Amino acid sequence: MKNRYLIVLIFSCFTVFSQSNKVWNGRYSDLNSRLSLTLGFNVIDSSGENGLFSLLKDPETMALNRPFTAIVDYRFSRWLALAADVSLNQWKANQGVINSEVVKRDVNYFSYNLGFNIYLDNFFNLNPSPHILEVYLQPNLGYFKINSMSTSFNLGLGFTIWMTNSFSLNMILQNKSRMNSNPSKLSISHQQAIIGLRYSF
Repeated sequence: MKNRYLIVLIFSCFTVFSQSNKVWNGRYSDLNSRLSLTLGFNVIDSSGENGLFSLLKDPETMALNRPFTAIVDYRFSRWLALAADVSLNQWKANQGVINSEVVKRDVNYFSYNLGFNIYLDNFFNLNPSPHILEVYLQPNLGYFKINSMSTSFNLGLGFTIWMTNSFSLNMILQNKSRMNSNPSKLSISHQQAIIGLRYSF
């Protein structure tokens, strides 16, 4: 199951990036005051390590069952957007690993986050408009539930690859740091990777 989702992730990235230059018409509509919806899936690292890229270390600690993500964002300007997302996932009994422990039953994951997308290339005027790739910083606050509910401060790095004036590929690496004390060994700080197809209205 995990290998299948990873193959889809890699294939999607390669296909979209290779096709974007073919369908890109050299311009996109004004990005101000645009509402966007992203639907996709997510991967969660539950090793307990901090850092955006610890997600890539150990496939055994990844949650990859029912990995649904939905994101809604509203872009106020070329460099700032308000974003909210919700994610679902699951660790399977006797297969999933959380904080170095094999779970004895199915463990469901739920998270909700609200924050901002700060588009770095537009903020610092690094790229002339138009351009296919946008890079953004994503600070936000959220709730997540693994065994019990926890609050978190999240910091993410996102990438948008525009395919047409309305469609783009949205990719996010996010570090979620638990803010409240929680006695459960399962409700730990973790990392999440998201990939989805985005439509801008």
